[in-house]
Amino acid sequence: MKKSLLLAALLGLALVGFGPGTSQAQPVLNHCNLSWTASNPADGVQGYNVYFSTDPGQPGVKVGSVSGASTVAWSCPSPQSLGDSLKYATVAAYSSDGTESARSNEVAFLLDTTPPSTPSGVTIAISDSTGTVNWMGSSDSTRFDLYLTQAAGALGNLLVSSATTSATFSTGGLPYGTHYVTVIATDAAGNVSAPSAQGSFTLSP
Repeated sequence: MKKSLLLAALLGLALVGFGPGTSQAQPVLNHCNLSWTASNPADGVQGYNVYFSTDPGQPGVKVGSVSGASTVAWSCPSPQSLGDSLKYATVAAYSSDGTESARSNEVAFLLDTTPPSTPSGVTIAISDSTGTVNWMGSSDSTRFDLYLTQAAGALGNLLVSSATTSATFSTGGLPYGTHYVTVIATDAAGNVSAPSAQGSFTLSP
């Protein structure tokens, strides 16, 4: 059995959404979804074990498994429990007696499950029909989404997105009265911050 499994060593391990030929060698993710090419069921494969290491080329520790020779994907149920760090993933097929195949190719990714800090200090200036919003945000944020509402404390609708800590918008078409703006940050891994305290502006006739 061991010989046949070794002949069917796994190929094509990849991060879901990032093919084997991706130019981003170590994507930053807040999840861990893996897929691979199935071994031959005739080899007696019962399932697959998933291993993570924090160093390249090392066996690592088993973090999960799936049963069935045709099951070729795995998602970690609780990424936060694995800790934020650079991970090197491999997969091995296993037989009914626990014998494992040779490991698959290795894929690397940076696991980041920590949300960016909450944006603060939202200020809004209105000049003619243009509004300018400024705020403070953490350096690991890659996008800021601004939401507009006339209901204090509500999130409202997406107004504009920005890659920096400043954004402009048109006040044309907005009704008179007080409007509230909330800023939410997103980092490279897709983690989302808590909403900022609201800034406000008033449009008068």
